[in-house]
Amino acid sequence: MVLKGDVTDDPNVITTCELNRILCNKHFLSSHMINLRETDQYFIECEYVQLSNMSNTALESVNQNSLLMKTQELHILKSRVSNVFLKNVSKITVGSFKLNIYTRHVDEDVTFTTIFNFFPHLSLIMIHTAYFGWLTDLSSLGKRLKSIFIADDNFERMFSFMPDELYDFVAKQGPQFHLQLHIKMDNIHQIDKIKPFIDARFQPGKEGDGNFIVSICFVQSRSEEQFDYVCREQFETEMGKK
Repeated sequence: MVLKGDVTDDPNVITTCELNRILCNKHFLSSHMINLRETDQYFIECEYVQLSNMSNTALESVNQNSLLMKTQELHILKSRVSNVFLKNVSKITVGSFKLNIYTRHVDEDVTFTTIFNFFPHLSLIMIHTAYFGWLTDLSSLGKRLKSIFIADDNFERMFSFMPDELYDFVAKQGPQFHLQLHIKMDNIHQIDKIKPFIDARFQPGKEGDGNFIVSICFVQSRSEEQFDYVCREQFETEMGKK
């Protein structure tokens, strides 16, 4: 299901939206608009719900008392994301365990704490902006998670934690957990800025198998590099099996 507003570079000016059911198979993809009548009730089960080019004003134009979508995944693209917006999304969706926020228009008071307040069943999150204290918020949740992906081009926001704090959080989550930080940097010589934030207990891991992953996009050379790390306990367990 897709809730879509007008295509614009400024989500704040979007005031209305439409709901579309997306059907796809091996050969084609089709879209059917659903006319939501205020006098009817709509309960929809779907694999994912996507909100694209949305604002809270556009979302509130939908009769939230008549629509409920049961879904596994939420994808928020090119939209203005505030806590009020997320609260309204939570009113019309249920059951989500995966959330992808792919937009730079995120209010400063949107945190992992507020996100989990609205969507308590999440275990996989992708978000394209970091904030100071994000790791402290994740650690204080006391939840077992599967995967966290954070992308940003601000080094100070991304690495606003102590090395032991990061290691302890990742280790506590268990061997199947993955935390990936994706950051843009000017050139390869800036990699040294990251090294002080890597706790000595982390061991180098094979690409794709890391509990903690740092991926870097170098702006000048237009290249990327990835560093995978595993927790010492997992590394020693794997070595013991060989």
